[in-house]
Amino acid sequence: MIASTFTAIGVMFAVLQYYRNGQQAVTQFEDDIEKEYRSIAKDIPVNTLLGEDVSEKDKLVFMNAFYNYIDFTNGQIQLCKNKRIRPETWISWSEGIEENLKLKAFNSAWKEIKEKLPSSFNELKKLEQDGFKSNPAKW
Repeated sequence: MIASTFTAIGVMFAVLQYYRNGQQAVTQFEDDIEKEYRSIAKDIPVNTLLGEDVSEKDKLVFMNAFYNYIDFTNGQIQLCKNKRIRPETWISWSEGIEENLKLKAFNSAWKEIKEKLPSSFNELKKLEQDGFKSNPAKW
């Protein structure tokens, strides 16, 4: 009886450790994605992050950075769709995506990217069509 109790406790401890390790791995993965976002964002002019538009000349210069952001964002949506992130992380990410795409320069670049690449970034297009309120994990 005592041996089976200790065995049960040991199994419960192992399951708890497994769960904790899994949560730590997810947290580390999400942190790595945040670092990638920061790396991309550093190439985007600060004035655009503050809501200002860019001139046509500057838009050409920074279009690569905007494209990289759009591509990254589409990847975030795919991670959610594939259930690789926590639901609370998705809420934070989707709010950030919505806020960024409301900014003049981002919105302008996004419109141009959609026009030039109509068959790309379908996940982001769907999220936008859903008013940024849907959860790709449920698509």
